[in-house]
Amino acid sequence: MTKNQDSAIFKFDGRASSGSAGTGQFGFALADFVMGRSSSFSTTGTNLIDPWGTSRTIKYTRAPTPFDPNPNTFAYPARISGVSAYSANFPTPYVLQWNTSVERALTKNITVQAAYVGNRGLKLLQNIPTNLPVWNDGAASSNLATRRPLAGYSEIRLIEPRARSWYNSLQLSSNVRLTRRLTARLSYVYGDARDNSSEALWGDPRGGDAIGGISNPYNLDAEKAPTLARHNFRAYYVLELPRLASAHQLLKQTLGGWQISGALTISSGDPLDVLLGQDWNYDGVSGDRPNLNAPITYASGSKDQRANQFFDTSVFSTPGTHNAFGNLSRNAIWGPGSWNTDLAVAKNWRVWGERSIQARAEAFDALNHSNLDAPVTTVNSSNFGRVLTRTGQRTVQVALKFAY
Repeated sequence: MTKNQDSAIFKFDGRASSGSAGTGQFGFALADFVMGRSSSFSTTGTNLIDPWGTSRTIKYTRAPTPFDPNPNTFAYPARISGVSAYSANFPTPYVLQWNTSVERALTKNITVQAAYVGNRGLKLLQNIPTNLPVWNDGAASSNLATRRPLAGYSEIRLIEPRARSWYNSLQLSSNVRLTRRLTARLSYVYGDARDNSSEALWGDPRGGDAIGGISNPYNLDAEKAPTLARHNFRAYYVLELPRLASAHQLLKQTLGGWQISGALTISSGDPLDVLLGQDWNYDGVSGDRPNLNAPITYASGSKDQRANQFFDTSVFSTPGTHNAFGNLSRNAIWGPGSWNTDLAVAKNWRVWGERSIQARAEAFDALNHSNLDAPVTTVNSSNFGRVLTRTGQRTVQVALKFAY
């Protein structure tokens, strides 16, 4: 067992004489989180920074605002917004991680590995809106303030350590030496990543805010949804061309000893959230979703046909009444998949001693293949369901390096 101040890892290894090996790990890690006190708050139309001159980082020679610096006589504005509160007895978020794997040499040139990798995030931060407007028959977006239970305050954000994340994956890989000059590594991951709050999945490579939001404050657990692409395949290869040692010196120096390498990546699409694009239920919380009336289907055909209508938009509709949330779950649509290939060629010439020259050419997106970006997922947009942009353009770079 190895551990440090905020993590611990338990590990075992096993190896059999038949060419098989197995490993396993279980880890515990505390999230890197510091809760601090904000030195500012907002009012309607006004941003008050340290209104009583209590800042310890800036020395004011006079009151920083035109207000009375005495907190006992300070005249509060009519409405205060931007207020956040933390729950009492705030615990530390943490993540449990585990994995187990088995590896076997099929031949002297081929090894394969299969692994199960998982983690569970607990007590992650979630931004829950409170002081929500009370519904009445005259509700509208223009009377949010008068319908809030706590008069004088806008929405109050409660930071609760209740978000959770789940990750389970099957990871397969293989190292292959097809010939003395050709080697390759293949890997495939089937992963199921879920959380119940946007950006609550710690370690998400896309980054983002560690405090996730919520769409339906009255049904927090219904937000559990997939968050990352399910399928990922990678292939890497290196081919050493013959050095032509017995050929003519000019032929050997120009054509012999080149190295060709490349990579192929294939990924399925990321999950996408479909939103109405308006505060349908007049509660001041963004992210309202529509109703789903039939199974979601996706377009087929050419890339242009799929871009023009990536999924069937007719299955979505606004709820029948404003006093309702749509029945569509979070991240209900899968976006377009993507693939890309890169290629590089290189050759080294030894000049004298340890000094050498390398010529190298690299082509990123070598086949000049474009991938569809995410479609528009806002219901009230005129481009709902369409893919407006694409990613992918061949880029070539050539370099000459002198090493000494």
